[in-house]
Formats: sequence, C-alpha cells, structure tokens
Amino acid sequence: MSKQSHLLAIDLGEVLLSVDHASTYRRLGTLANLPAQEVHRRLDDDPIVHALDRGEFTPESFAAAVGAKLDCAVDAQTLRACWTGILGVKQDMVKWLEELLPRVTCVLVSNINWWHWQEASELLPLLQKFDGHVLSYVEGVRKPEAEYYRRVRSRWPLQQALFIDDRADNCAAAQQYGFEAWQFSHLAPLAAHVEQWLARR
Repeated sequence: MSKQSHLLAIDLGEVLLSVDHASTYRRLGTLANLPAQEVHRRLDDDPIVHALDRGEFTPESFAAAVGAKLDCAVDAQTLRACWTGILGVKQDMVKWLEELLPRVTCVLVSNINWWHWQEASELLPLLQKFDGHVLSYVEGVRKPEAEYYRRVRSRWPLQQALFIDDRADNCAAAQQYGFEAWQFSHLAPLAAHVEQWLARR
C-alpha cells in the first residue's frame, strides 16, 4: 500500500552525499590568488550559483561569470576541475534507502547543476532506482521556490508526502505545499520517524 500512498521526496547533497564546498573554494582561491574565505564570501549562495542550478548557464558562460566574480580568467575545463570531485557517498544512508525503496515511492529533489549530477550519478547508481528525479537544472526552478514544490506534488499526488532536506528554508517552504518536512542531520532519528510515517493511512 505504501508505494501507492506514500511519497518520500529526498534531497541529495548533505543527505545522501557529503559535499566538500571548501575544497572548491581552496582550488579557486589558488587559481585567483585569493584566500579560500574570500572566494567563499564572493560565491556562497550567490545569484550566479543559483542560476547555475537552474540551468541558465553554459559551461563557458558560467566560467566567465565566476571569473568576473573572482577577478581572474578561468576557462570551463579548469572551472569544472575546481567545481567537481567534492562529493562523497554516505554509506549508511544508502544502505537504509536501498532497503526502503521497495516500500515507498521515492523521488529525488535536488538543487544541482549538470556537473554535479553527472558526478553523483556515477558515484551513486542507486539513483537510477528512484521513482523520479526533480533536478533544478532540468526544471529551471530550485528550492525553495514555490513552483518547484508544486511540480513535485502535481506529478506524485500521494496522500502521505514526506520531504527530507538538510536546509531549514527548504523544509519550511515544503510545508506550505502539502509536505510533512524533516530537516536531516542523522540517520537514526530519521529512520525511526519514517517507520512511524509509513504506518499512517
């Protein structure tokens, strides 16, 4: 029954995969002759990074935008080398999810760019077993924008819908669109909550 009645919408970064953004800032800092902290200040949560997640850049135009932010010249290939290689699999989460997938409709909900999606797909073949993916760079919208949640709910209008994300703002927005939300930090409390949630009708 839970496959037809329960939707688990789960984030990727810092939930199923660890993300070492600091490594990107260090690499770019070396390239631009800037401290990593200054690269972080200029790029973290910046509109150009949000636009990348929405698929609004080509690799070349994004490289130009980053170069302008950091006052240095950078080509797309070099930027890709700085931007990737920062993901790691959370094995405990993957094992738990492998056992859960047959019991629930599971959809990936991720703010992600094309470089990281390619990397994530290679690291985590389990993603191909999900019932669907809602990827910001494909959709042209990202969490916590309202349209993102509307699309998820319209495609999978199941009675019970649980949204899992590491960010409080994304969870708060999800609650406005028919989701119960869980801000992820550790597996044990999440797994216990999911078992209680699956028992609901």
